Amino acid sequence: MSRMPRIWHMYASALLDQRLLTRARQALDRALHALPVTQHHRVWPLVLRLAYISDCPAVTAVRLRRRYLQFDPVYAEEFIAYLVSAGRFREVAEQLAAAISDDGFCSAKGTTKRQLLLDLCDLVAKHPDDVAGMPVEAILRSAVCKFPEEYGVLWTTLAGHYVRKGIHNKTRDVLEEATVAATTVKDFRLVFEYVLPALRACRGCRGA
Repeated sequence: MSRMPRIWHMYASALLDQRLLTRARQALDRALHALPVTQHHRVWPLVLRLAYISDCPAVTAVRLRRRYLQFDPVYAEEFIAYLVSAGRFREVAEQLAAAISDDGFCSAKGTTKRQLLLDLCDLVAKHPDDVAGMPVEAILRSAVCKFPEEYGVLWTTLAGHYVRKGIHNKTRDVLEEATVAATTVKDFRLVFEYVLPALRACRGCRGA
């Protein structure tokens, strides 16, 4: 049945109906390997169905959803929402950063890249430990070039990230650079008004 997508579909569906998840996953893998790419659209919905079954192990569910995303990039926002609900914040940050930098990204929900950027800023600010190892500074600096209207938000997010990480010298460096480089009164005021609370937070961390 290597060239019969309907039979593969019926077989995998039967396994899913019986909650034979391991066998279903193996059958779907074999189907994707056996069928030509032009027939893969018959299989991928079953892969996603498997990922949504409550008994599916979390690690497997994430892996299956990630694979499905390769087939259907429009699934990106739904995948991000799932990762948020699962508390997998590093992967959320990675997916948001990828969507923001992808010139071909098209939101199925009408979400703008500006909103995705603000979501990323919020995540970085609230979960600094979860995004450890990610090039957060490079991502935010790149975003400053793409979204100059969010200059103040981006720089204060970066400073706040270093405050929460306890890297006080970087906090001061970032705020100094942002203050000097600001080109509008609005941006300067937003950064400057953040300086005192940030420095107080740094002193509080040292005293803890």
